[in-house]
Amino acid sequence: MTWTQNYTPVFDRLAASALVAVVPAVVLLRLLAFFHVRAHWAALAGLAAVLSGFVSVVVAAPIKLAAPAQSVQSSATKMISPTETSTVRHWDFNKTSDLEGWSIPAASLGVVMGGSLWLTMKPEETDPVKITSYFYQIHGDKALHPQVESRLQIESPGNLEIRTSGVQQVRLRVLNLSAATDLRLRWRTKDQGWGEKNELGRLARSRMVALKGNCKEWQEITCYVDGRWQGIIDQIAFQIPKCLIRGDIWIDKIEIGTGAPEPVRARPDVASSNVVPKISIPGLAQADFADAFSVLDECLIVDVPVQGFTYPVMAPGGRYGDNWWALDSSLNVTGAKWANQRFAEDTMRGFRDVQAENPDGRIDLYGGSAVRGQVADASSLPRFFEVAYDVARRTDNLALRAEIYQTMRHYLDWWLSPVKRDGNTGLITGFFEETFGEADQNLAMKPDELIRPQSVAPVDLNVAVAVGAKFTAALASSLGRTEEANQYRQVFQELSHGINTTLWDEQDGVYYNYDLHQGRARHRLIVSTFDPLRFGIAPPLRRDRLLQRMLDPGQFNWGRLPLSSLAMTEADYVEATGRYDGRAWWGNVWTLRNAMVVKGLEESGRPDLAAELNWATIKAFHRNYTEFVVPSTGEGHGVKRYGWSASEYIAAIVEHLFGVDYDRIQKQVRITPHVPPALYGKDISLDDLILPTGGDTRLSVRINQATAKAARILVNITGQLPEGTLQVALPGGMKEITVPAKRFLVIEFP
Repeated sequence: MTWTQNYTPVFDRLAASALVAVVPAVVLLRLLAFFHVRAHWAALAGLAAVLSGFVSVVVAAPIKLAAPAQSVQSSATKMISPTETSTVRHWDFNKTSDLEGWSIPAASLGVVMGGSLWLTMKPEETDPVKITSYFYQIHGDKALHPQVESRLQIESPGNLEIRTSGVQQVRLRVLNLSAATDLRLRWRTKDQGWGEKNELGRLARSRMVALKGNCKEWQEITCYVDGRWQGIIDQIAFQIPKCLIRGDIWIDKIEIGTGAPEPVRARPDVASSNVVPKISIPGLAQADFADAFSVLDECLIVDVPVQGFTYPVMAPGGRYGDNWWALDSSLNVTGAKWANQRFAEDTMRGFRDVQAENPDGRIDLYGGSAVRGQVADASSLPRFFEVAYDVARRTDNLALRAEIYQTMRHYLDWWLSPVKRDGNTGLITGFFEETFGEADQNLAMKPDELIRPQSVAPVDLNVAVAVGAKFTAALASSLGRTEEANQYRQVFQELSHGINTTLWDEQDGVYYNYDLHQGRARHRLIVSTFDPLRFGIAPPLRRDRLLQRMLDPGQFNWGRLPLSSLAMTEADYVEATGRYDGRAWWGNVWTLRNAMVVKGLEESGRPDLAAELNWATIKAFHRNYTEFVVPSTGEGHGVKRYGWSASEYIAAIVEHLFGVDYDRIQKQVRITPHVPPALYGKDISLDDLILPTGGDTRLSVRINQATAKAARILVNITGQLPEGTLQVALPGGMKEITVPAKRFLVIEFP
């Protein structure tokens, strides 16, 4: 607790204050010396003298000190240094059962004992079956009981009358034995109340503050009042996420006062002209390409930690608010890493830390998951593995590479545990956003109508985990962990076998999700049927049968726009518009789905089709970085500036159209362009692309491709030369050139 001392309490005058101080001493000494009055009577007489002679001061002083409080604050502010603090108002909860005017929701207990305010969180739902549903594991009680507020709010007494010009901080001392990693400070005014949410879902007059979850030590927490807001605070409140379903928090003290200003947080540069590469591609303007990086910049959260994520991270964008999501925050790194490798590396550190909150190695769906900090069933479609491997093989930090491997390994082991892996088929089970496209994933459905845990083995999830095993094995091998590398290579083989044994339908020539409870395929043709093209999981004959489906315009819209998320022949195929409600996975076009198929086509020996689908994806999302696209019109819907759409659009140009790859582990810069026939005979270029060598290394590539087997490729590298080799290949020509890294290279194919 911080206290302030006022040495001139009477009218702010030294003489008056000194007179009040000296009167009782003079009376006491005279009575003792001249009248021989007993000491205790003399002391009482001294007290009576000061009370009778200065009663007006006693009456006036509280008015002076309490109204307005600003006068005390401004006086104290003059006396403290930038690193000192002063207190305007405080609550210490030292009197048992005395809430000191604070209002606490009844469900949160709100007991004052032991010198602290005790808050507790527990499920309101008591049905074990409902608690294990995906909706409950993600959203807690509000998923089943809409009347439940999304946040627990404790409120101070009103009429505080504190001007923000004299207050910068609200400080707490907290013992947090819950999974909560964030509190939200709110403040209200008499005329405007608490304030409403804006169009992005952000509350007015509020700030987030981080704390450590499940920590058995007292934490000193400082909340900063938004310095851009000016006014008079009537009341403050703290919100704790109500979705959390267990744990206890004790608050030892709360105080409002002055202190050092809020530290300025560095903003990673992912969008300036210094980091954005330059393109020259017919039909694509540089300004629009650069705008995709601006979308990523808009997704940045630098006020961290946020929901346990300890480094700057990218949110999905738009109405999804300032929070990390396992899928979005991973995919947003895909494009951002070409502008800022350090940001990409720090994102991996953030995932390491949120994973450490859970004892089972799981990474939650998002920062607000109700089951954070405990074992659970629910995660997200794990594209994290591929993104993490890309960051690890580009970094020069060997310690970080090892950390990323451990994060990947622990996460993979959770997917391979009996909680997620079916013992009979060996396949991975998933529900809700661990897979996309099933009919019983409609957000309008009741929780008990949705897919249950351990009941469905989806194609997209099993391929994603198989790919994760392959990349985890590769990273283990590079770190010299041979036994673990062999273990995860075997996992890839086992999952590939299970996909081809259980999920393949020979009659229809496609891969279907599998219902484990009923022991049969779920005959719903989702675009994920093409995911087994990755790394040749689908054998050549099956690949060819899949391609017959893919190239049929009446099934997945080939030749018009990128692939639809559901076959157009399905009875409930829909082209959703407006705000996302889950149905957009039943037909609309997503970069997430098409990027997976592009990679599969490249890896399964069809670079020609990969080039066409990749170009279709680039055109569909150029200047249209929306959440999803309508297949028949190309109109964008959902969030208008959506992070992963912009990110995967960037990757489609850099990594697939120009085919640039940088690998520190293999010590190689590789250029393998996938140019569609629409660009044959035309000059295209990519300039000033950052390669994270540790020096200011920039790569430029110029291509003029005449046919599938004929092209002229010019490569120029400035700054520090990458270590190792430079490889240039033309996929259609089945020819590659490998030379020691050099500044300038011109290759003619054939």
